[in-house]
Amino acid sequence: MTDVFGALQATLGGVYINNFNLFGRVWQVNIEGEGADRRDVSSLWQIYIRNKFGAAVPLRSIAAARVIVGPQVITRYNNYRAIPYKGARLLHSSGTALAAMAQVSDKTLPSGYGYEWTGTATRSSRLPGRPADLGLAVLFALSVSCRPV
Repeated sequence: MTDVFGALQATLGGVYINNFNLFGRVWQVNIEGEGADRRDVSSLWQIYIRNKFGAAVPLRSIAAARVIVGPQVITRYNNYRAIPYKGARLLHSSGTALAAMAQVSDKTLPSGYGYEWTGTATRSSRLPGRPADLGLAVLFALSVSCRPV
């Protein structure tokens, strides 16, 4: 199997060979197959692998090819498969938008599914309705700035 993977990597990808010095620089030697020889699945059958006796064996005699379709990217969040969703808040505060998305998620998500907030939504969802903090901050700023010298 190592020989098969090595041949596939060298033909379809690239393999580091060595370095050499020339003109006071170090140059890296890599081999890879021509682009035209990697264009489609039928080009796989042009690859030959050496067996343990040194004879060249066609890849077709030891492997088969099939197309399997899957997702391009699997998004994960806290090691669970996830679906990222970016909501836009139009003419509403972020708290109202988060509450609306939470309400829709609670009604529509099947059992076993959940939602979580990230970034600034996490911070604002953990501190809902905290205008008192803003009021205290303004009061503190005014008291410091109006202090007699």
